[in-house]
Amino acid sequence: MLVVGRRDTILFAKGYGRLTWSPSSAVPDPDSTLWDLASMTKVIATTSALMLLVERGRVSLDSPVVRYLPNSTAPARVR
Repeated sequence: MLVVGRRDTILFAKGYGRLTWSPSSAVPDPDSTLWDLASMTKVIATTSALMLLVERGRVSLDSPVVRYLPNSTAPARVR
């Protein structure tokens, strides 16, 4: 789904792909398809927060996970 807008006006809206894995499934309709954004919110919020911390020098992307999460059970290759 792609929606482009400006302030309170939608300039362009179009559905792409399929609603399921089936090739005969319907294409998403911008006017009637509802989306669960919870999963996207997690990724967007976490990434934005992490990048702010990186920008402020509070987190290094090259540091092992255990530096920030000492009780981490991450595999050794990630530590």
